[in-house]
Amino acid sequence: MPLYTKVYSLLFKLGFYSQEDYFRKVILNTQSISYSECNKIWENPDVKVHGNIQDDAIQKMADHIKKIMDVQKNDAVLDVGAGDGLVDEKLKNAVKSYYGFDFSNQKIGEARKRNPECEYWQQSFLEPISLSEQVNKIFSFSVMQYCTPDDIKTFLKHQIKTISSSKGGMIVHFDVPDQDRAYNYYKSFDRDIVDKYKKELKVIFSDGSYWHDMDKVKEVCKEYNCDVEIMPSACKYRSDIIIHV
Repeated sequence: MPLYTKVYSLLFKLGFYSQEDYFRKVILNTQSISYSECNKIWENPDVKVHGNIQDDAIQKMADHIKKIMDVQKNDAVLDVGAGDGLVDEKLKNAVKSYYGFDFSNQKIGEARKRNPECEYWQQSFLEPISLSEQVNKIFSFSVMQYCTPDDIKTFLKHQIKTISSSKGGMIVHFDVPDQDRAYNYYKSFDRDIVDKYKKELKVIFSDGSYWHDMDKVKEVCKEYNCDVEIMPSACKYRSDIIIHV
């Protein structure tokens, strides 16, 4: 925790700052890290992709993905930010073909070992996507939070173009920190204060994670003539974004 944050926290506890003052001075000014610094974290073999790696937890995640995406045997699927491939292991046999990429060479190496029949490669989610075949479904899980709000159009654009080239399909980004649901995260603050400043929220965690404005997501989808649905995720301060191309 930066020194200024510790000072503000102490002054807040002593009653020198109101909830609103603290929210504006500390929460809205939380500092994040660059993409390259974020990458260094994920290149560390000791850093795990999933907090709970119990088999039943991963299976529950995969079942949720299958249900929302209506996974079929003839589907060709792309996992954006595939990480170590744990979730892919539960999904790969339910579809015709399976692809995945991640910006961490270390993590994608784990995915290749775990799922040798799948095709994996290293790239940023801000780069154009090149595939050996067309895919009709793209997804990510707890990955879109690592895209800065300023880059969200580029993030979505490449995926929409990839699906468009295969004559349509579906894109789903699961578990995205949603500004409109931020009051469920900042429970120690009055809701009216959180709602007042929600559109100014940027950083949620200092590991390179961001809040996202669902209105901006809708604007991008409208620009590319896509239908979009925002659904509450299992986590109360996050949402699932379902895009039909």
